[in-house]
Amino acid sequence: MNKFGRLAVFQCSIPHSARPPHAYKPGPRLTFAVKVAETRSSAVIRTMSETSINKHGDEEVSEEEIADELWEKLHTEFGGDVDKLEAMFEKFASEWYQEQDDLFSRTLQSAGSLHDHNHDNELVKR
Repeated sequence: MNKFGRLAVFQCSIPHSARPPHAYKPGPRLTFAVKVAETRSSAVIRTMSETSINKHGDEEVSEEEIADELWEKLHTEFGGDVDKLEAMFEKFASEWYQEQDDLFSRTLQSAGSLHDHNHDNELVKR
């Protein structure tokens, strides 16, 4: 039996997931998820730490450790100005995504060169 109009509110630390309904449940389903925070700075820091875009190399760093570093940066380097912290992150994220795009392009070029080389070798063999 379907129960309409339900709302679940819980701590984000509780393991959870959303899955599609079973095939025997016909009809549409709407799921609306919202994250809330007490302050803008806590929302920005949570978003930044959840992105997993960090330059810690191969070192395993938890979201909590990243969040702690960001709180410290917010107050020591940016004087509590969330806009400056967010701008720094946007710049960093933009550079990181550009690096990923460049790496992908180089990989595609290498694959194309390898394909061309193998194709040329096949022609020579014939």
